[in-house]
Amino acid sequence: MLIGFNITFGPMHWLGLDGMPRRVYTYGADMGWTEMNALQTAGGFIIALSVLIMIKNLSSSWRSGRQAPSDPWDARTLEWSISSPPPEYNFEEIPVVQDRDDWWARKRGYRGNPFR
Repeated sequence: MLIGFNITFGPMHWLGLDGMPRRVYTYGADMGWTEMNALQTAGGFIIALSVLIMIKNLSSSWRSGRQAPSDPWDARTLEWSISSPPPEYNFEEIPVVQDRDDWWARKRGYRGNPFR
C-alpha cells in the first residue's frame, strides 16, 4: 500500500508543479502528462490490490478463530503479564516492581542483579 500510495500521489505533486490543472476529466495528448497519469493509475490499482489482500487477511483471520496467547511477543513490560483479552480491572493486585523490565526479569528468573 505504501508503494502504491507513493506511485499514485508522488507524481501528482510534480504534475501540479508542471501546470496540470485539477478537476479536468481529460487532457490533450500534447501536454506530456500521459505517462505520469498512467503511472498514477497503476499506483491506484496497487492500492486497490493491497486493500483486497488486507480484507482477505482480516476475513481469514476472523474465520480461523485462533486466539493469540497472553504474551505473543515475549515482551518486557507488565501489561503483557495479564491475560488476553485483559480483564476490566487489569491487575487483581498492584504488582511490586523490582526491576526496570520486571516482567522480563520474572520470566527469565533474574532477581536483584542490576548489572546483568
